[in-house]
Amino acid sequence: MPIKFLTPGREVLLDAALAQQSPGNTRLAPLLLRRQFCGMIQAAEIEKMSLDERLQTMELLWASLARTPDAVPSPAWHGEVLAARMAKIERGEAKFLTVPELKERLQKATR
Repeated sequence: MPIKFLTPGREVLLDAALAQQSPGNTRLAPLLLRRQFCGMIQAAEIEKMSLDERLQTMELLWASLARTPDAVPSPAWHGEVLAARMAKIERGEAKFLTVPELKERLQKATR
C-alpha cells in the first residue's frame, strides 16, 4: 500500500516497493521523496541519518542498481581476472577451499 506524503501543492504516493522496504521509517521516505523532486540528497542530510536509516538507504540504492544490471558497466579488469581464474581451473592449478577453510583464512587475515 502506498504511503501518502503532502508536498507543497500536491499529494505524493510513495512507491509500494519503497514503502515495504522502509516500513515505519518516518525520516527516510521523506528524504527519498525530496530527492525525487529536488535533486540529489546532500551529504549533510545523509550524515544526519541514523545508522539504520543509512543502511536502509544503501539497501534501496543496491536494489535499484540490481534491477538494471546491464546499466552498471563492469570494468575490463573484472573480465581479465575471471579469464585468468578460469584458465587456472582448466589447467588443473586452481585450489578450492571448503567453507571452514575460507572462514579460517579470513579470520587470520583480519587479526
